[in-house]
Amino acid sequence: MYLPFYSVLFSLGLLFLGFSMYQFNKTKTLLATGTKTEATVIELTRKRDSEGDISYSPVFEYYTSPENSRIFNSPASTSTPTYQVGDQAQLVFNPDDFSEVRIVSYWGLYVWTIVLAILASISIIIGGGFLLYTFS
Repeated sequence: MYLPFYSVLFSLGLLFLGFSMYQFNKTKTLLATGTKTEATVIELTRKRDSEGDISYSPVFEYYTSPENSRIFNSPASTSTPTYQVGDQAQLVFNPDDFSEVRIVSYWGLYVWTIVLAILASISIIIGGGFLLYTFS
């Protein structure tokens, strides 16, 4: 009766695990081949959610060469500002694709790897456990 549900749950777990490994390899490649640079926070963007709470997201300016500056809007936002205007942070970017930029920090590099791995673990343990129990 529950077999299709747990089979799908187990399959989703394997899919999440695959995406997690893909994200990890993508980050590993970016760190190995990307260019690291110092960036300066030039602005804090305020965002208001549907409940009226305000969160802050840093906007960084970094240089790809001595005369070429670029702007990076961090996708992460927090209720208390993590950075202040003028703060420095290290970024890594792909010199062939400037849309691929990450803050060099544990969460800045590996957040999606961790989230997907957690979802994969839960799905594989629950779905796989039920399937093992059913077929043993």
